[in-house]
Amino acid sequence: MPFEHYMVFDTFGASLFAIAVPFLPKARLEIRGALRDLGPIKLTWFFANTLTDFIAQVCLKKAFSLSTSAGLVSIITQVQSIYGIIAGLALTLIFPATFHENISIRTLMRKLIGTLVMIGGIYIAFFGI
Repeated sequence: MPFEHYMVFDTFGASLFAIAVPFLPKARLEIRGALRDLGPIKLTWFFANTLTDFIAQVCLKKAFSLSTSAGLVSIITQVQSIYGIIAGLALTLIFPATFHENISIRTLMRKLIGTLVMIGGIYIAFFGI
């Protein structure tokens, strides 16, 4: 499938979800609270985060379009969740006043087991048992 199709389908799916968000009461409450507390520093971080996410999404869709098998790309992208767990742990330990991640052993084990299940499922689907 060409790169353009991936981007169109991904954007269309995200747009459908975005239309439904205002109809969820809890989401409306969270959005109002976030807009009330929005300042220049938060806006800058939001912009940087959104830009980084956009670039990552474009790279991921390009990888899907270039790869002969989506399984290989899926395995690689699931490994990135391990980096997210490590980053959350490190930031919580280094900057506890700023970052509040639940880093209990039980929670970390659940996250790692979930990650391994995803990676294992993709591996089995791609390579078989």
